[in-house]
Amino acid sequence: MAKSQSSVERNVALCYVRQSVTKDENDTNSPERQKANIQAVCDAKGWIPEWYEDTGGHKSGRTVKNRPAWLALINRLKDRDVVALVANDMSRLHRKGWRVGDLMEQLNELNIALTLAAPGKGHIDTSTINGRLLVQVGALFDEYYAEDVSAKARDSIRHRRKQGKYVGRVPFGTQRDSNGLLEPSHEGAWLMPNGTFQQGQPHEKPYPDAIWRRYFDAALRAMELYAAGDMGIARIAYKLDDEGWCYRTVQNTPRVFERDDVRRIIANWREYGGLLQTTRARNRPAYKDDDLSSVVLNPDQAVMPVDLLEQVAKVRYDRTQKPRRTKTHNVKMIYPLSVLVRCAHCSAEEDVQKRTATLQGYTTSAGIRRYRHSIGMKCTSGTRSVKESDLNGEFEKVLDHLIVNPEYMDLMQRIVTKDLNLDQHTESDNLEQQKAEAIAKCRHRLERAKFLFLEGDISKDEYLRTKKRNEEEIAHWLARTVKTQEIIIELISVLGTLTNLKRVWL
Repeated sequence: MAKSQSSVERNVALCYVRQSVTKDENDTNSPERQKANIQAVCDAKGWIPEWYEDTGGHKSGRTVKNRPAWLALINRLKDRDVVALVANDMSRLHRKGWRVGDLMEQLNELNIALTLAAPGKGHIDTSTINGRLLVQVGALFDEYYAEDVSAKARDSIRHRRKQGKYVGRVPFGTQRDSNGLLEPSHEGAWLMPNGTFQQGQPHEKPYPDAIWRRYFDAALRAMELYAAGDMGIARIAYKLDDEGWCYRTVQNTPRVFERDDVRRIIANWREYGGLLQTTRARNRPAYKDDDLSSVVLNPDQAVMPVDLLEQVAKVRYDRTQKPRRTKTHNVKMIYPLSVLVRCAHCSAEEDVQKRTATLQGYTTSAGIRRYRHSIGMKCTSGTRSVKESDLNGEFEKVLDHLIVNPEYMDLMQRIVTKDLNLDQHTESDNLEQQKAEAIAKCRHRLERAKFLFLEGDISKDEYLRTKKRNEEEIAHWLARTVKTQEIIIELISVLGTLTNLKRVWL
């Protein structure tokens, strides 16, 4: 029997931890301090802590859309076992006054305590005017602090840009010097004899035959190959992989080059040339560079040869096609097994590279649809795509193995009936008897209700409710089938589904 609301023990405290910016995996001082304070409060109150943490990357208190843990906590507030919301201080919850007001109203409606764990804070009674006033005043100061820091940060960015200093994530293979300017990075990875990459330092060789591959040299090599003008970015990615160069992810993990990695490097030719940009490279398409002569690179701050970068810009502009404004074509191609099928060679190397190949489709110049794996990924397979007709043929073979011949349906029915020890005749007789008795009772109740209504002993609403309830029960019994019949219906349904699937796809 389910417990009533009053019998549910309220002893769970929703504990929230937030760090605005997490620089790296070692930047855990603030979360650990918050958790220690909150744990001490829960121990003193006898509450069971339930943790919600927004500590990775940028988690601003001015909004909630980038805080998944907070959104999960809000959904948990309505549960009956929650007794309190605990945070280190109010600024960890919100840095907007109106959001704090909404939160207090919600906590009051649910009778949930708001407790702050920082030294000198403690329990806040949000049900009183003094408690709400204290919280609102603190929220105003928190909001002012956040707005002030944001304004100062924007002013600092403008000032640094005026000085020619780079702001934001630096291009691949570079770093900031002591003056905030770009310079070649000394970071890289070791190319191991088995073809994999390993993080490390250039002076710490992990294996006698390992080769040091600097990230900046990889970026420079990509620029040189592109400036030659005889290879596209996909072939350049294959070439870089064949030569043993590697790319670095945002998590500072080395991996093989892909098509998009080369695109990112090429698109940052201005940054490598010492020019500061206010927009991301991916938002600056090459077809907008109508006059490359007006773009003057800065040789004093460039990290790559200026003439090389100018050639890269020219090749990139010549290859780019400006999109024409035409009507939208919402033609979507759906392929069977598109999620399940992938390159066998790439799958064999997946355990080594810890990566998963993805399928993509394209159309040849002859109009033939083909499948292929991710562009720009190193693979030992000589054939990098397969005809759509071949894959559809394999899919048809799978369906043929699943489709049941109708002439075997009777045999399957007998086998299932025997395995489940079902006696169709006995079961059918019992069901028909139950069905007849139940329907007779329902019809009898309908007649009685009609008589009472005509005599004025029951109201019209009560008569209609009785009529509806009994008619629904009659319909339920009429639709009842024996278990053997249900099995036959399911088998026929599966057969029809597979047959229709084959007809639709092929």
